[in-house]
Amino acid sequence: MRNAIMLVAIVFMASMVLGSCASSPKSDKIVGSSSRSYKAQKAPKWTRVPTDIKGGMVLVVGQIDVGGEQSPSICYTGSDLKAKGNLISEINSRLQRQMQYASEGADIRSQTIRDIINQSSQVDLVTGLKIKDRFYEKVYVRNGPMRDVRYTCYSQAELPLSTFKELVEEALAKHAGGNSTPYKTFRQRVEESWDKFFNSEEGE
Repeated sequence: MRNAIMLVAIVFMASMVLGSCASSPKSDKIVGSSSRSYKAQKAPKWTRVPTDIKGGMVLVVGQIDVGGEQSPSICYTGSDLKAKGNLISEINSRLQRQMQYASEGADIRSQTIRDIINQSSQVDLVTGLKIKDRFYEKVYVRNGPMRDVRYTCYSQAELPLSTFKELVEEALAKHAGGNSTPYKTFRQRVEESWDKFFNSEEGE
């Protein structure tokens, strides 16, 4: 009788362990998203393209994770800010390379270049910057025997390249608008090098 009771206890404990293992995913699992046509692990293609320039638009993605106790709207607020910050950082980096290229061989002070870059990429001046698209995934995350929920949110920010060019032209007029040969050459090289520095391949 005692052995039978022990056997039942062992079977019961084993079933509890197996049940616990079955309920906990072996790895992270996507269980929902913001898309009605969603298929598991099929996020929109743009979420996998951090930076792109097409159709006259600069497109940059921001991504953040939040705990399941937060709402997707809170998650989107964070990913929107991240995307906008990433876009400003991206155009700033490209503009730095463009200015360095345009100033090679010309007598242009480093401070002049810094002033142009700073004025052109201030967040409050980039009025055309907006969020083009959003997407979130609801994910079950394995945490030992427990299972946590996490939201992964993506936002895609966009900025018309023409708007940014106008900002750069205003900065050039203010800080390098003289009629001397170095300034004229510098401005001409800036104008001629937009395609060189503001294309998809340049950011890869």
